[in-house]
Amino acid sequence: MVSALWKACADGDAAKVDEYLADATSVDIEIKDHTGGTPLIQAIKGGHLLIVKALLAKGADPNNASSQGRPETYTTDPEILHELATARGDLHPYPEPAYYAPYNPYAYAAYPEQWYPPPPPPQPTQDAEPQPGQNPTPPANLPPPEVARNIPCRCVNDFHPTCLC
Repeated sequence: MVSALWKACADGDAAKVDEYLADATSVDIEIKDHTGGTPLIQAIKGGHLLIVKALLAKGADPNNASSQGRPETYTTDPEILHELATARGDLHPYPEPAYYAPYNPYAYAAYPEQWYPPPPPPQPTQDAEPQPGQNPTPPANLPPPEVARNIPCRCVNDFHPTCLC
């Protein structure tokens, strides 16, 4: 047993619940057992509507879940579900219509409210073959041809079939 209030809520004893709630603190109202069940969840499990109303009026948290789920998952009683929804403020007789921003095909997925122009077209690449009369420029990471001729080949004799040295 966690507390006397928790036990009274589980047993459905409304007189004792009212007695314990008279001098209860928020810690007493939200105390949990080893599974995370609060006095409100125990009252919901037992279907004790008057105790649920008393706990919610005293300030029990209707969103305080246990390890098995939120309080509304323990019952199908429409009156208890209505009390929980009212305590959470989920009841709106006329819900506001949702606002959807206009579709932007160029919006970046992570920041849909910002507009990004399409990327520029790719630059034309130069031909691999130099044009007649042009001096071919070697890639920047290779040594000049005079130095490259003096670097020995890593292939040993004719063991490597793709070597041209």
